[in-house]
Amino acid sequence: MVTFAVGDAFALFVVTLAYAPVVRAYALDGSAPRLVAAHTALLVGRAAALLASAVDWAVLPPVEYGVGIALAALLFAWYCYREYRRDDPDRTGVGSPSLSGDGD
Repeated sequence: MVTFAVGDAFALFVVTLAYAPVVRAYALDGSAPRLVAAHTALLVGRAAALLASAVDWAVLPPVEYGVGIALAALLFAWYCYREYRRDDPDRTGVGSPSLSGDGD
């Protein structure tokens, strides 16, 4: 008999709920393909975690951690960085003239 961990099933359910509006937004206006890729990686990792609790395949932990956590984290970070840079293209970081003020 195949049994699934309740926590993994709930996490997959929550990730699937979060996945729906992202895919809908991408389908309607084509925005944020990196965000869709990050959510897809997260969904694949959660599905691998759920499947790993049912069967003992050696390939599932690398998929869960490599795709579900590492790749998703990199894609989310890339998306957030691009959104951060898009808000102000002249942003140069700490010490920029816009942050230092006029002083006199």
